[in-house]
Amino acid sequence: MDSLHRSVHDQLRKREYVEEKKVTPNWKQRVKAGLLMMSSFLFILYQGSLAVAATILMVQLMCYKEILTICYTINKNPSLPKFRMTAWYFFIVWNYTLLGETFGEQFKSVFEKDRYLSFIFDHSRFKGCCLYFGGIVMFVINLAGKYDIKRFRLLAILHVLLVVITLPTYLLVKCSLEGMVWAVIPLASVILNDIFAYVFGKVMGRTPLIHLSPNKTREGFLGGIVGTIISTIALAHFLSRYNHFICPTEYNELTGIIEINPNCTPSLLFVPTEYNIMPGFSMKLLPFHLDSFYIALFASSIAPFAGFFASGFKRAFNIKDFSDTIPGHGGILDRFDCQFLMAIFVYVYMSTFLKTSKFKKLYGKVMHLSDRDQLVFYDMLKSVLEEQNML
Repeated sequence: MDSLHRSVHDQLRKREYVEEKKVTPNWKQRVKAGLLMMSSFLFILYQGSLAVAATILMVQLMCYKEILTICYTINKNPSLPKFRMTAWYFFIVWNYTLLGETFGEQFKSVFEKDRYLSFIFDHSRFKGCCLYFGGIVMFVINLAGKYDIKRFRLLAILHVLLVVITLPTYLLVKCSLEGMVWAVIPLASVILNDIFAYVFGKVMGRTPLIHLSPNKTREGFLGGIVGTIISTIALAHFLSRYNHFICPTEYNELTGIIEINPNCTPSLLFVPTEYNIMPGFSMKLLPFHLDSFYIALFASSIAPFAGFFASGFKRAFNIKDFSDTIPGHGGILDRFDCQFLMAIFVYVYMSTFLKTSKFKKLYGKVMHLSDRDQLVFYDMLKSVLEEQNML
């Protein structure tokens, strides 16, 4: 009897040891991968906004590839030899159409000096539309009756992916060129929310939040909101002190390169302003503190539902992660699912409430006109101001 008890005990110890060995490497992998991602992110920030934009585009490409692979797996990939090429063709065309217009307008003075770049970026919206219509024509030509239902299904999924992934990426790149802080704060706020929600959930979590994620609790959700708002405002205050983060990306005529303008005049958003908090008590704050508050509030209350949406998607198709690109963390999309929603919110918020940038955009468009068109604009503006007795 004692030998039987000892044998069972040894088997249990052996099983616990095996399970511990399975868990420990995963924990170590997560820590190592997290430290590597954090150090890489800091290095990219040091390199400037173009490095940030390039990283955003790389993340977009990998997320697109991950979902596309799942879609092919779900549809059993019935030997559609040209559809993979079609999927990547539309991906390139959408990026060219959206990003070509942004870079073409912002750095037109650079591209005009090179005829090849000028050809690529001039009228990119029209060229992109023509290329898109050409892709639709080629899709129709390749319809042959066999597997056509699956072709149309994949084409529909493809367009959803382009809207969900490509469009937010374009908006985030556009925001980052106005100042890296507009990309860093949204990205950081989501990461901070994950940390605070996890900590509060572990310490105080009792009540389940949503069926899709059984480990999420209401206490962790509310604690994440509070922690994210406080830490995001503190981070925004710190970054606002450095021109590297708040200055836009421009073409430097002296150096001949596109870089962050270190000598820019900070926007009024980053100039301390005195606010009357209550009668007899005032405080100097940055207007950007309020902007970061709204970004943090969205990141902690609405953006997590993009993660829940991704969890529902994975559960529906019986997969644990989108891929195994990052050891211990899953795929790229598993880490960036909430960021796409954040990118849309930040762009809409900036274009709606930050009126100070409209004059700058108008000035930039006028400066991109030809010399003759600038003179015509000047004469028109002068005549209007004279009629209003402003000159």
